[in-house]
Formats: sequence, C-alpha cells, structure tokens
Amino acid sequence: MLLFILSILFLNNDPSEGSGYSVRDEKCYNSFIYISGNTNINSFCYSNLFSSGEKIFHVSNLSEMYTIDVTVRDFQCNNPLMYKDFIEFIKGNEYPSIKVIIPGRSLAACFTEKPESLQFIYINIAGKTKYYHLNYAIEHCGDNKIIINGNKKIRLSDFDLSPPVKFCGLIRVDNIVEIRFSFVFLHK
Repeated sequence: MLLFILSILFLNNDPSEGSGYSVRDEKCYNSFIYISGNTNINSFCYSNLFSSGEKIFHVSNLSEMYTIDVTVRDFQCNNPLMYKDFIEFIKGNEYPSIKVIIPGRSLAACFTEKPESLQFIYINIAGKTKYYHLNYAIEHCGDNKIIINGNKKIRLSDFDLSPPVKFCGLIRVDNIVEIRFSFVFLHK
C-alpha cells in the first residue's frame, strides 16, 4: 500500500511544474544550424548544435555587421563516410568555418519587435560570400534576448562547389541544399 501511495505521489509530480521551466525556455538558450539535402538515392542532414562554442550570441554594438562562425568540424552526421566527404567538399581544412553574417541595423531592429526588419543575410561557405533574402521568424525571450529562426535553400554552385558524384556517377548530390537555423542573441 505504501508503495502504491509513493508511486502516485511521484508519478504525478512533474519536475518542471512550479519551477518556471518550459520548453520555450529551453529554446531561449540553444542555437543550432542544420544543412540538409538529397542525393538520387537518399537524403542527408548535418547538424551543428554549437556544443563546443557559444549557444547564445552576445551582441554589444548593434551598428556593425554581426558574424556567426559555425565551425565546420563541429557538424555531426550519423554516417562517418558522409561526414568525411562533407568536410572535404566544403574545403573544411582550408576554410574551417561557415559564416552567417547579419547586418547590424537589421539585428538592432529585431530587438525592437519589427518582424520585417531582417530581410537578408550573407552566407560564406568555402571562402565565397553570397547575399540571400531570408525566410525567418523572430521570437522574444524576455528582456534583450531574441531567437531568429530561419531557413534558406541555396545552390552549392553559388559557392563554386560542384555537387559531389560518387561511385562512377551512381550517387549524385543535388545542387540545392537547405540551411535551417535558430540563433539566440542577447543584447548587452
């Protein structure tokens, strides 16, 4: 009987209840970026959860361009061979990071709750920088903290990268990949 009463007490006790914690709070502390695409056989996804770096980007000067350096070697993939090919393909040894560059004025406007403020970003892969209009949403997480969630389909050829072909042409990577991200910014 005592075991039954204890199990009811503990089973009905949600550890997040009353603690002020919510799933939304978790989002307010974790940035990530995914690169996904397709081959003629299957799909792939590389993820970078910023495990070895910042998960929240601290912004002090909102008038300058803000650059997020995404370390190439921190991307993860469930297939070690694809990971090695990815590093080689995007010239990870020569260019150790992918850069996402956000204009300072656009970032400043995001903090003032103007949803149309972030209209474009720059993406630098393998030493080439391209300008892109962006699909995005902004979430406010309390005072001076925002999340910018976005996605953009890009052409690998825009960065002078030829989509890989393996096994005498049996496996071909599509030229278009999607970049999805969630970046958390804190204005000091």
